[in-house]
Amino acid sequence: MPEIEFYLEESTRLELFHYLKETGSQLILNKRYSKPEYITVETDEEFLEWMKKIGSFFITNQKFTKYPLCWGYNEDLKKYFIWQREGGPHIHIIFYKGYADDAAIKLPATWLSYYPYYYCCDDLTCTFDAPEGLKEYYKEVTRFLRKKCKRVKVNGRYYYVDRKALKKLGLE
Repeated sequence: MPEIEFYLEESTRLELFHYLKETGSQLILNKRYSKPEYITVETDEEFLEWMKKIGSFFITNQKFTKYPLCWGYNEDLKKYFIWQREGGPHIHIIFYKGYADDAAIKLPATWLSYYPYYYCCDDLTCTFDAPEGLKEYYKEVTRFLRKKCKRVKVNGRYYYVDRKALKKLGLE
């Protein structure tokens, strides 16, 4: 499963949201719903609010999304949710809210990933590979973020850290 982490300032996360919108993507909240109608983030204010409250989104785009996202229902909670790997496909993005006291990078992580294959909604014996359009778009998004970051080595490990935060973090 391709995945990557970036350590970004809030302003750079907002730039990422603008980039996603400008390139035709939708950000859909990954949360529990009272009815099977997902919420799409449209404005900067909504993005900042939901990023702080939920932090987890599905990125869909006409370049690669073939099917609607699929709903599940949790009987115990009486809530709907979007299946991680059915329908779509999509890119999963998580904006972490904080970091551990002993974290090597004192900045919240932004994590992106996608699955190598997905299941059809109506028939779980049916699978389909992540399309080339999804792989290419994922590369475009990570390229956009890499340009905003510097790859730094801390404690023997490499991290992509927002250039705006390097001085504040003592990494220049």
